Amino acid sequence: MKLQRSTIVGGAVGFIFAVLVVGYMNLPPMLVSAVGTQPAAKVIEPLAPEDLAAVERISRVFNHVAQTVNGSVVHIQSVTEARMVNPGSEFFEGPDLPFRFRQPPGMPSPSPRMPRPPQVGLGSGVVIGSDGYVVTNYHVVKDAKIKVILSDGQSYEPEWVHVDRPTDLALIKIPVTGLSALEFADSDEVKVGDIVLAVGNPFGLDNTVTQGIISYLGRGQSYYSSYIQTDAAINPGNSGGPLVNVRGKIIGINTLIVTRTASFAGIGLAIPANRVKFVTDVLKTSEKVTRSYLGIGLNQNFNLPLARTFGLSSAEGALVDRVMENSPASKAGLQVGDVILMLNGSKVKDGLELQRIVSQSLPGKEVKVELWREGKAMTFTVQLEEMPQNFFETGSDEEPFTEQAPGEVKLASLGIAVATLDNDLAEQFNQHSYKGAVVIDIEPNSEAARLGLQVGDLITKAQNQDIRTAEELVEAVKERAAEGGIRLYVRSPKGQTRFIFVPIK
Repeated sequence: MKLQRSTIVGGAVGFIFAVLVVGYMNLPPMLVSAVGTQPAAKVIEPLAPEDLAAVERISRVFNHVAQTVNGSVVHIQSVTEARMVNPGSEFFEGPDLPFRFRQPPGMPSPSPRMPRPPQVGLGSGVVIGSDGYVVTNYHVVKDAKIKVILSDGQSYEPEWVHVDRPTDLALIKIPVTGLSALEFADSDEVKVGDIVLAVGNPFGLDNTVTQGIISYLGRGQSYYSSYIQTDAAINPGNSGGPLVNVRGKIIGINTLIVTRTASFAGIGLAIPANRVKFVTDVLKTSEKVTRSYLGIGLNQNFNLPLARTFGLSSAEGALVDRVMENSPASKAGLQVGDVILMLNGSKVKDGLELQRIVSQSLPGKEVKVELWREGKAMTFTVQLEEMPQNFFETGSDEEPFTEQAPGEVKLASLGIAVATLDNDLAEQFNQHSYKGAVVIDIEPNSEAARLGLQVGDLITKAQNQDIRTAEELVEAVKERAAEGGIRLYVRSPKGQTRFIFVPIK
């Protein structure tokens, strides 16, 4: 009886247990977790001490640079008089703080000229001489009464301000000694990817430090507008402040913002330190920088396909796309289409290098120019002259024309339509006193459009042939069809000239 009772009890317990197991297995997942075992907590692997120490060492570098540089960065307070401004121009001044930004191509121009009341702004500057020398941007001090405010709050009116408009630099001398000055680094040694810090007073917020890398070198179309590009945040008020390396040395002076909006979270550009040092060394003893010039325009898009049309195997050299009248170059016999390969025995890598060498040479100096012209190597001696004061406003010097031939034609092989320039088209596209084939239409996705050819551009040469009519351009294109492309010499409505190599379909 005892055995039966125990058997019955055991069976009942087993049945109940089985029911519980089956029920548990059929519970919803959330209920299972509620009544069952909680999942194990995620194990976070501890950080290795050496990894943390490496990051802390980098932070200490940034700490040291910030502390070193901040004492040398100053406010430049400027007061400008009421005047008319043109917001539609390439560079703009902010409503509160002096700065510059460039609109990318294709953005609509703002409203026309308008009156502006007196403006009070705060830009940046950096001490480069313990005896009171401060460098900043020309556009920060332009037409303004300024005051320099040091990091300790002391303010000084300048003894003098010497400016160099072409490079957008200004040197200020204030009556104080014993300042903490920064040194210049060799900006020719800077590489893309280098870590940099931008220091200044954006929106008037002093001692602001931002960090980034060098994104690009030589951004711009000439020596005077060739910049270091960085992604370190630069905003209105940073103009004139330093861009420094991890040793706290100046590699550039922040000058320009490229942005698509007014939020200013754009691309920062800085004037390279070597150019700043050259200019400021001159301005310490002179009110202006005296430069030499050749009097030529240089094609900054000299690439291998274009070089091959001149019979060259590489794109090294400076391609002349304009020779100014009565200039040292014209007097020596240089011509449009020459490729300058050597200057005084030194290789010329590109147009920017040639401009740098010439601009830093003394007027009156004779230089030997070795160049390539129509398949032959030639040598000329050029006597450098002082750059005219209005050099950057000088236009091109093509010969005027007296008669035109009619004609209008579509060049499907180039993706453009052209017409012989007549008086009406010259008036429409500001191509007065020239001859050639003017672009009146262009296929949006064509190679010509990608290369920057635009409606209103005037084609005056094809290869080595002068172009006077649309028909002459058609014939020139036919002759080059087997070669796969043609070199064109183009003048824009604004007077800018250049060579381009356009593939022929």
